[in-house]
Amino acid sequence: MNIVKKIKIIINNPDNEIRKNQYRFIRNSQYAQYQGLNRCMGYLVSGYYSSNMDLNCEKFKEHQRKLTNSSSIFQDIIFGKGIDSKSNILQRVRNDFKNAIKNGLASGDRNVSNYRRTFPLMTRGRNLNFVYDENEKDILINWVNKIQFKCILGENKNLREVKSILDKVINKEYSVSQSLMYFNNKNELILLLTLNIQIEIEKYAPVKDRVLEIDFGREVPVYMSINDKPYIKKLLSDFSELNRVRLQFKARRQRLYKQLEFSKGGRGKKDKFISIEEFREKQRNFIKTYNHFLSKSIVEFALKHRCEYIYLKKLDKDRENKLPLYNWNYHELEEKIIYKAERKGIKIKKRDSLDMCDKFNENEYVN
Repeated sequence: MNIVKKIKIIINNPDNEIRKNQYRFIRNSQYAQYQGLNRCMGYLVSGYYSSNMDLNCEKFKEHQRKLTNSSSIFQDIIFGKGIDSKSNILQRVRNDFKNAIKNGLASGDRNVSNYRRTFPLMTRGRNLNFVYDENEKDILINWVNKIQFKCILGENKNLREVKSILDKVINKEYSVSQSLMYFNNKNELILLLTLNIQIEIEKYAPVKDRVLEIDFGREVPVYMSINDKPYIKKLLSDFSELNRVRLQFKARRQRLYKQLEFSKGGRGKKDKFISIEEFREKQRNFIKTYNHFLSKSIVEFALKHRCEYIYLKKLDKDRENKLPLYNWNYHELEEKIIYKAERKGIKIKKRDSLDMCDKFNENEYVN
């Protein structure tokens, strides 16, 4: 499985001029990547529309084959030496384009990705070499072009956990995958470190063919039922509580925008919108935390009743728009359920209504 850890890093060099040049190199590489991402996505989308949105036609296939590291769209972009930005860009854009198609680009339900200038700099895991310093007190990262970072772990409650994880990275117990670097609102350099951790699937003895059926209902966020014991069912949370929190977020957002109307000029747009960006981050964290709670509760319920499978009812775009939380990140919730269930040895399948048991489809909370 993959885990992501956020770590503050600084360039470890006593020479002030060298440090400035190395920070400038990171920013310039980030800007070059931003140019490449948007050009690549524009290239794919233009070919898609010129081929009448036919993914399987030979014209579009040939258009895709021409998108390589040596494509002309990259010619005047000055990429950072040693970062392998072109390959990272092509991989990212192809995945994002594929997801856009899957989520309704052709029908107009989904727009293509528009990458911001602040999009984090992608770097290969093999370019991040973690080592101890001479006194084995600090953890350093040797990067490309002889740039060395120092990890600032701080003194928060997660210090021991992060230190333990980095120790295992240095000892080759964990492997580093493609990671991200970006500058936050305080102009601090942050590393989003992605680690691949091999975990043995726990021994689990389920009842053969027992299924926990899951649906995102119209009366409650999640409805669960056991196929061979339909009287065993459970409702998770309620929309009234969620809507109360969302209304609080909405009121707070409106107050923040109102305050901006009366703010003085000067200091630039970026400084004025810091509070807005911080508030948006709180909203995103709330959604992630709540999805974590729901997915954890679902998997624990399946384990308690020894289910072999979890069936997730397929959620198409039309049905998703009819749900009370019409703009909730249901796909993130699905991903969390799949990840947690497979880790425990429970198999996941997506099913249409016809494949669900009759008792489940007749339930008032689902329909």
